[in-house]
Amino acid sequence: MDGEVRRIADTIGKDWKLLAFQLDFQRADVEAIECAYPHNPSDRVRALLDAWRQREGSAATVGSLHDALRTANIQLRNAHHEVICVIPPPPSELSNPKFGA
Repeated sequence: MDGEVRRIADTIGKDWKLLAFQLDFQRADVEAIECAYPHNPSDRVRALLDAWRQREGSAATVGSLHDALRTANIQLRNAHHEVICVIPPPPSELSNPKFGA
């Protein structure tokens, strides 16, 4: 998961707070991370994901992280702000009429 965490941390950008709230972090947690890393958004994401992994233990999987990103409607972007990864809904949701299938 470490390589995936680095990739996400480097690409998530300003949406890191959305992810934090989706992962059930409180506003005080978000503010503490922001104060600890005032100049580097990638470090904020890494700190967030480290705290999440520590809190969740074995439940902190790449799959659950992707679910949180998808639910928060966060798209991963490259250095040029181009979308590099859109996390699709799971197959069970694709057959749901609200998705037009």
